[in-house]
Amino acid sequence: MEIAPESEPYFTFPYHDDLEAVQLSMRPFHSPLQGFASTPGPVILINSMLVGAFFGIVAVGFFSIALIPGIGIASAALILALILHSAYATRIWRRETEANAEVRFSAPRT
Repeated sequence: MEIAPESEPYFTFPYHDDLEAVQLSMRPFHSPLQGFASTPGPVILINSMLVGAFFGIVAVGFFSIALIPGIGIASAALILALILHSAYATRIWRRETEANAEVRFSAPRT
C-alpha cells in the first residue's frame, strides 16, 4: 500500500495489522453467532451439550426428578455452560492476541 496506494480496492483484508483491524477482518458482522463458525465454536457447543446431558442424566437418573423438570435442568446447564465457555474463550483470545500479536503496520491515529 505504501508503494502503490491505488491498489487498495483490490485488497480483501485490511492492510493494517493492529488489534482493531484484525478484529474487523475476522468478525465483520459482529454477530454473537459468528463465533460458532470458527474452530472453538463447535468445540464449545459440543462441550456445553455434554454438560447439559450430564446434568440431565444426573437429575433424572440419580435424584429421580421427573422427565420434564430434568429437561429444564439439562437446558439450563447447557445454556450456563455455553455462556461460561464463550466468555472464557473470548477472554483467552483477547489476552493471547494482545500479548503475542506483533503489529507491523498499525493504522494511523486520528
